[in-house]
Amino acid sequence: MKRAIAGAGMEFVAAYDAFTRQPPREDSERIYVIARECGKQQMSEK
Repeated sequence: MKRAIAGAGMEFVAAYDAFTRQPPREDSERIYVIARECGKQQMSEK
């Protein structure tokens, strides 16, 4: 997953077990992955 995110030009931020803020487990059925774009300026930085 991290390679796919990096390949898309994004930065991995975190991964959570679904509906919690706990780290994913080996038996997690669903995982939320948080990523953000890299290298773009935010509106306030222009």
